[in-house]
Amino acid sequence: MMSPMSSPINFHIATLQQLDLTKHLLHELPCSSSISPNTFFATRNNRITHHKYTIGFEMRIFNEAINRIATVEEDFQKMMELKARAEAADIAKSQFLATVSHEICTPMVGVLGMLKLLMDIDLDAKQMDSAETAHGSGKDLISLINEVLDQAKIESERIELENVPFDLRFLLDNVSSLLSGKDAEKGIEL
Repeated sequence: MMSPMSSPINFHIATLQQLDLTKHLLHELPCSSSISPNTFFATRNNRITHHKYTIGFEMRIFNEAINRIATVEEDFQKMMELKARAEAADIAKSQFLATVSHEICTPMVGVLGMLKLLMDIDLDAKQMDSAETAHGSGKDLISLINEVLDQAKIESERIELENVPFDLRFLLDNVSSLLSGKDAEKGIEL
């Protein structure tokens, strides 16, 4: 008597059923144990070629999925590197602005002090006007530097607003005196 498995047709049917039932194990277990970084995934799973229609197709899909994951991970790493560079550049910019402002403000305070001493001397009207304009210009330069620093604080979201009263007439007079030299050259009177 012949065993049911001895017929080639029955053997083939049993093999197909076995492959169908175990197809996920056939490609997941060997592939998952062989995955390691920096290796081309498509060549790993080509060993499993028992049934080219079922396993081969699933292997291609599996390989494509792994390659997509690897691409996403590489893109994520690049994005993290770019983010770190941008943060470092922002810190460097803030440090640069702080250093430059200090380097400019320190001597400017000395210049303003000397101009103030000059204004305490007996000067004629034209000399006094020139000294006051130079003094005001120095104060405006320091104010401009502080505004640049404030802008840097705004960009880094570290700004604290202050409610400070100011004299609008005095501010406009200062602007007018700053522009008076250019205005006179062009024949404009404010």
